[in-house]
Amino acid sequence: MLAVPSEPGAGRSEDVTGVSCPECPGVLAVSVEGDSRFFYFRCRIGHAFSVNDLLAAKEKRLEDHLWAVVTALDELATLLQDLAREGALHQIPYEDRVALARRHAEAMRRLIEENRPVQLDEPTTTGEG
Repeated sequence: MLAVPSEPGAGRSEDVTGVSCPECPGVLAVSVEGDSRFFYFRCRIGHAFSVNDLLAAKEKRLEDHLWAVVTALDELATLLQDLAREGALHQIPYEDRVALARRHAEAMRRLIEENRPVQLDEPTTTGEG
């Protein structure tokens, strides 16, 4: 499946894409305005994006998801350590899982730091919705 259908045409109805809306679980449709090939994306709910808006929103959503993984791993490691300190784990071998969760969280932090969003030439705005 293509993210953007081949040759979406001006004046036609919207073509369904293979891309989800960054603001909801809906699928985006794309239309082309005029001869300048200005792509316009819209989901069923009505969130609307220019190309720059869509790319910025997708990059933000990706970063948010990556940080959620870091948070979940940190919370798991802390929870295991606190439960062990309070004597609630009753012979459950938790030390290896704590160390692994901490290593994975650090690896995700490095990945986030190394990730470079696409550079846009003009300022972006958020989608309408």
